[in-house]
Amino acid sequence: MNFTLDDDASQIIYSAGWAIQGTHSADLDQYFERTFHVAEQDGASVNITFSGSAIAIYGSTGPGHADYTVQFDDDVLPSQSAYASTTQFQQLLFQRDFSSSNAAGTHFVSLKAVFTDQGNWLDLDFLTFTDGNITSGASTTAAVATVTPPYLSNAHLTRSLVSPFTVHHDRSIRSGHAPSEETPASVWLHCVRARRHTPHRLIRTRVLHASARLS
Repeated sequence: MNFTLDDDASQIIYSAGWAIQGTHSADLDQYFERTFHVAEQDGASVNITFSGSAIAIYGSTGPGHADYTVQFDDDVLPSQSAYASTTQFQQLLFQRDFSSSNAAGTHFVSLKAVFTDQGNWLDLDFLTFTDGNITSGASTTAAVATVTPPYLSNAHLTRSLVSPFTVHHDRSIRSGHAPSEETPASVWLHCVRARRHTPHRLIRTRVLHASARLS
């Protein structure tokens, strides 16, 4: 039986240096489930451990695309390229049939981006595997922001990280720095910080005093 795993599945383990799709990307509908991961750094890698007899990895190919290498178990497939004269989506980047060796065993596959002077774009869209299961890794590194694909000049891309502190009333406290005056936002933050070490009654008193100063 064949199984499909999207790029944002928790079982796929990304190193540092990866990014995610923008919500308004012009070609987002071309990707499986409208998501992808893209390597932002040379040497960024993605690892998959699974039990089964075959695996295939898909992404886009096109102008400005990077090279990559693939390790599968103890073998390495060097000097692969995602370059193509025209942009194409959901293209096969790697495929391996393990049925002739150890079909029932556990296999490890790692794909690593290799940036060149001709291309520095490599995305992972989804993968498929046959007969078995994907093993979850111990940890993952969260992707941060996307970069503009080489074949798009007007893509609108977004970040996946949010401000460390987000408060009501459309106010945000960024990078852990509170406002200089007692605003509803700062009262909220003081309350959150106090909650860890201060009894509820004292927190309520502080908020009431702060509200009185505001009025």
